[in-house]
Amino acid sequence: MRRFPLSANVREGDILRLSAWLKASNLVPDSAALYPGTWSVGFTPLWFAKGGNNDGYDVIQSSDYTWQFPAVTSFDWTPYTLDVTVPTGAKVLEVRTHVYARYSRGRSTGDDISVDLIAQRSRSRARRDPDVV
Repeated sequence: MRRFPLSANVREGDILRLSAWLKASNLVPDSAALYPGTWSVGFTPLWFAKGGNNDGYDVIQSSDYTWQFPAVTSFDWTPYTLDVTVPTGAKVLEVRTHVYARYSRGRSTGDDISVDLIAQRSRSRARRDPDVV
């Protein structure tokens, strides 16, 4: 799990790319093919309105996303990504990587979780009003 406070230039509707490098061994491709949604690894992005230690659990939105591994018994470091849209009111993004229910055999290792702004929703240019100080 990793928390990312959103900078002032990230706003509602912008698109962020979540990335992680994964490698795996002792996989069971038959199980992965039989249970593609639950025999897998993925991201759970959670969006919060506040990020302080005493702010409580104020989650705005969360969803689970899974990756489909190749039909092999192992693979070396490979980048996996997920593009997400910033919801209204979000100030902090928490990224969780985890295995799902049927992933009982095999070993996966993750590293270098990152978040990058890849697209901004169009913004109107602020016009200076001479009557406002």
